[in-house]
Amino acid sequence: MNEQQQRMICETILMETKGLCDLYMHGTIESATPNVRAAFDQGLKDCLNMQQTVYDKMAQMGWYPPSQAPQDQINQLKQKFTNMQ
Repeated sequence: MNEQQQRMICETILMETKGLCDLYMHGTIESATPNVRAAFDQGLKDCLNMQQTVYDKMAQMGWYPPSQAPQDQINQLKQKFTNMQ
């Protein structure tokens, strides 16, 4: 398997894992009983760990380089959340 194929597989796994995290999160939020909530919550934690592992591997390979948000956007968000308090 060449590097391009590996990258495509990792991108697919990352995308699908993010979608699964979203489903687990909504399941946790909408759970009607503590047992069901705990099951979804554990699934969410496991899925978030998997997502982090895939992201770390992709970043290590240079396929998903982290980027710094522009300072003006950071300042706008700070201001927004400060005003909400």
